[in-house]
Amino acid sequence: MSNRIDKVLIIDDDEISNFITESILEQSNKVKEIDVVMSADEGIKLLTKLASKGANHLPSLILLDIKMPVKSGWDFLNEYKALADIDRSKIVIVMLSSSVYPDDVHKANTFEEVAGYLSKPITLDKVEEVVEKYMNPPASKS
Repeated sequence: MSNRIDKVLIIDDDEISNFITESILEQSNKVKEIDVVMSADEGIKLLTKLASKGANHLPSLILLDIKMPVKSGWDFLNEYKALADIDRSKIVIVMLSSSVYPDDVHKANTFEEVAGYLSKPITLDKVEEVVEKYMNPPASKS
């Protein structure tokens, strides 16, 4: 069981938020590689490109913003579900949003692809929480 994340994909249209998130992830020493894209379309395009190189190129974790222009995080999730040739069982999606609306948290919980919901800004404690809660599931009893 590793306490590190191989690859994180940040999908968020806010450059300042991306800078903060990327900096915190780097400071945490829990992440080996970080990709950042500014839109849902760029996220889908990157995942498709990475999948064509093989499953080991895909991110282990996607930090997904909800409110983005053109296509929202919800739009991304709908397109993500339709992607062929991607083993979604190895990718954890956590919504990372500045939205404090309970409806957004509830809606995130309706997507089986979404493991969790964090409010911005990300902190070292939140990175630790993501690693412990979502990246290291309890070992199965056999």
